[in-house]
Amino acid sequence: MPALIAVSALAGLGTGFALGSMSTYSYDIIPEHARGQLQSLRRTFGQLGQLTGPLAGGALADRFNPGMVFLFMARSISSAPCSSSWLPGRPTKAAPSPDA
Repeated sequence: MPALIAVSALAGLGTGFALGSMSTYSYDIIPEHARGQLQSLRRTFGQLGQLTGPLAGGALADRFNPGMVFLFMARSISSAPCSSSWLPGRPTKAAPSPDA
């Protein structure tokens, strides 16, 4: 039980740092007029995930077996960086030409 409490505390700490970091980073790259829309989208999809995640996990565990939930999450988490590679990045300045 103490290990579970320690891991839960560590996960809570990590979540707190992650949320602050995401807000700071997104405010750096999003134009000022679109920040409210960004926050509303993040909160909407975050809350939808909290609602549907346990339901989907329970359905997977009930239909197949509990290990299937962990396999699904492992694939989802590991594919997130690949699936986000299509997102637009910051515009970069063109490199100066050697003739200039």
